[in-house]
Amino acid sequence: MYGKANFIFQKWLKHPSFDKYWRSKMPDKKDFAKINIPVLTLTGYYDADQRGAMYYYNEHHKYNKNANHYLVIGPYGHSGVISGVDEEYNGYKIDSVAKINIEEISFQWFDYILKGKKKPEFLKDKVNYQVMGSNEWKSAPEINKISNGKLKLFLNRTKLEETESKLAYISQTVNFLERKDTLQSFSDEKILDNKLSPEYLKDRLIFESNVFENSFEINGSFTGNLKVSINKKDMDVILTVYEKLSSGQYLKLSHEYFARASYSKDNTKRNLLRPNLVENIPIKNTFSPVEK
Repeated sequence: MYGKANFIFQKWLKHPSFDKYWRSKMPDKKDFAKINIPVLTLTGYYDADQRGAMYYYNEHHKYNKNANHYLVIGPYGHSGVISGVDEEYNGYKIDSVAKINIEEISFQWFDYILKGKKKPEFLKDKVNYQVMGSNEWKSAPEINKISNGKLKLFLNRTKLEETESKLAYISQTVNFLERKDTLQSFSDEKILDNKLSPEYLKDRLIFESNVFENSFEINGSFTGNLKVSINKKDMDVILTVYEKLSSGQYLKLSHEYFARASYSKDNTKRNLLRPNLVENIPIKNTFSPVEK
């Protein structure tokens, strides 16, 4: 910064993968297995750190079958979880029941585990999640119990279809001489808006499903697999999921998914793509929405 070398930042740049340097700074499976104290995780559907919060939550349960770990997740960004919940988040007016006092719940939690007082009334079960648009909180004993099925959709040119069709592709050309978008800030983006910003959609492909006849609750992280062929050895993948409401407005269901293709299969080792050959890029570790 300002002509002076930042040695810490330079060291980070030497470790682009999830190698021993980064793993040494985090709990491993033996550490998670030894965590026997009660834990409370607070995060939001639009929290940029949600995946970090859910990583610790999932790893704790993975390696400690008796993990006493509670989760609270709602329609909040990072600042909402840290500094307090606002009635509106980026153009979306949250349900009245979602306007909770996170600080008060945190103090009640510490009184519960440190002073032996009553468990916070708000924590009805181990997993507590607010269903956007329903004005209610729901609870479940574990994260896998919040849903009862899966919806599989296939990409077909510009459509999202429930049945797999013959192999079809959509082409895209990106002009690397025109990179003004790298200087853009999307901090003013609305999660509920009348239209999608043209600047935001630059160099993106759009896939749209048919209208669903019956309403249902969507929750949990989505997974998938992309089949792509490019003339380069690497690329970044960004996915954003929206619901198009009957009013014509667009509701962003969760934080964007970001990934570098060369680390999509194994984040501990870079595996470059083979130019002009069809490659499979798995989509995983995505952000979790809950909306009705």
